[in-house]
Amino acid sequence: MVTEGIVVSKRRLPEAFEYIIFDGKQFHTLLSSKNVKSREVVLKNGDIEEFSTRNSVKERFFRHSSPSLSLPKDLEPLRDIFERVWKEIAFLKITGERTVIYHDSDADGVISALLLYEHLNASLRPITPWKLESMNNLDPELDAKLFLILDTGSYPTQRHVVEFLSKLSPTYVIDHHPGDLKDHIVAPSEYFTAYLVHLLVSGWNEKEEWVKVAAAGDRSSVVSWNEEHRRKALALELGLEVFRFHPNTMKSILDGDLWKPLWDEVERRFNLIEEMSSKEEYDTPKGKLLILSYEAPFSFPHRGKVASWFQEKGYHTVVVVGEHGITVRSEEPLLKRMSGFEAYGHPQAFTVRSENKEGVIEVIKHVMEDG
Repeated sequence: MVTEGIVVSKRRLPEAFEYIIFDGKQFHTLLSSKNVKSREVVLKNGDIEEFSTRNSVKERFFRHSSPSLSLPKDLEPLRDIFERVWKEIAFLKITGERTVIYHDSDADGVISALLLYEHLNASLRPITPWKLESMNNLDPELDAKLFLILDTGSYPTQRHVVEFLSKLSPTYVIDHHPGDLKDHIVAPSEYFTAYLVHLLVSGWNEKEEWVKVAAAGDRSSVVSWNEEHRRKALALELGLEVFRFHPNTMKSILDGDLWKPLWDEVERRFNLIEEMSSKEEYDTPKGKLLILSYEAPFSFPHRGKVASWFQEKGYHTVVVVGEHGITVRSEEPLLKRMSGFEAYGHPQAFTVRSENKEGVIEVIKHVMEDG
């Protein structure tokens, strides 16, 4: 019985390793169509050099592939894992085998997935970090040869998900959130995931404008962005709610004018939240403090986006009180170092999951007043 393997074409380019995948049944059909009955005869065929197991061909590909990745100096310690992930992606780009990409549903996560989508036979699965933690909506395709988790996955509370998927196929997290995950691409929090993915695919996909939109969505200073990029980022996230997830629609928002009416709706929603919110404002020695609470009539914008929106109006620290926790955006480093404050997204954003919301708010007030 012929095992699953790879037929290596003599027409391949040495640097590209142009492989053709056949499972046992397909290979048997190939033999029959050429009226041959043994491996030795196939080896003499003009188009086919050899039949190998998938693993042996993959190992050879990894040995002979030398990615020339241009990494910033502070990411050089991650070069080995960058090159490993590049080889995994490049191999599946050639073979066309299935990749499943779980990604956060914000602009950074969506754009990170889209940067890979055009080059891989990929299924894209938007998922919130909290659903990933509880493994909700996690229905892995068992035929997938690679799992990528983008813009989430590095939290200790998500470790069991990474371990579960790793038992099925190679699994890699590409993220910039705090965590001690080893053998994955987890960069410092000032970076953003689309930037890391773009470093991997820059030879295949030059989408600098998309990367700037992702940077604006995460308010990252790693690359420059403008007000239009910021509006596109928010429009993209609303588009995910309105249209659900469809890659071509997401690309239309990024490359066309669909973002403009979506932005109008984004602005309307923020203004509605401002009108319906209960607000407390304080002038403190460290700057203006805003404490905001409201009952959200829609899923977007979430608390983090609301906090960012109000901080851009000149507040030093914004606290948004939700049903299950508190989200804070602040320039005050002492707050972030406090126990129970879980950093998330970028250096100025963190969330607190606590039943004692009043107690947390009093702590924040104390830090802003006295330090």
